[in-house]
Amino acid sequence: MRRAVLLIVASAIAMLGWGTVLPYQYAYAATTRGWGGMVGAAASSLFSVGALLAAPLGGRLADRCPPALIAIVARGVAAVAAFSLIIADNPATFLIGMAGFGFGLAGGSPAQSVLALRWAPGAHDRRKVFAWIASGQALGMGIGSLCRRLPGSPRPDRRYGAGLPAGRRRLRAVRVADHGGRLRRQGADRCCGGRRRVDRHAATDALGDRLVQAAAAHRGDQRCACSGVQRPVRERAAGVRADRARHR
Repeated sequence: MRRAVLLIVASAIAMLGWGTVLPYQYAYAATTRGWGGMVGAAASSLFSVGALLAAPLGGRLADRCPPALIAIVARGVAAVAAFSLIIADNPATFLIGMAGFGFGLAGGSPAQSVLALRWAPGAHDRRKVFAWIASGQALGMGIGSLCRRLPGSPRPDRRYGAGLPAGRRRLRAVRVADHGGRLRRQGADRCCGGRRRVDRHAATDALGDRLVQAAAAHRGDQRCACSGVQRPVRERAAGVRADRARHR
């Protein structure tokens, strides 16, 4: 039973690399390395292809060779492939590394199952061992994903903070694009009588402010909020109305 416990621990450790690489490899290839979304998608596909080819081969080898040796070699291939993702300097090397990573991870699974059957003394213990192996793999994958990024990629909060001003600039672009057509609508606005008119420019600015404030509160870092967010919405609406009066 002691060997079965070691097998459970080893399977959990093996999944640490899987959880560290897979959730973030697309962003790493497409954005951090600048190779584009096609390379990121191809890397995921090649990982699956490598795993598909390795699973039956690993099962055949586990029947004909020592399963412990097959499991060790397969995990070694996965470790080398994961390291190659860090030092890859071109898309081809990265794609080959992802294929090798999937090949190594899937190639050791049949041998691992054979070892679990051999090292568990009874049928009841076998059920427990397989259940603990699955739980350990899920736990290892979850812990690995907490690493949050591959080496060399930017911090997630920096990407998040950089996206907020970009979104706010897009909201301001809507206001600029609408500025050219508002003079043509002035006559229609005067015909509105006593009905309340909606100031779309003030609403656009208010929406941008609320988005930045909500994201800053979510991150718990108020430093990312620019100085314009601190201005009251009433002041900004008054400025828009004064600007409209000058154009009239």
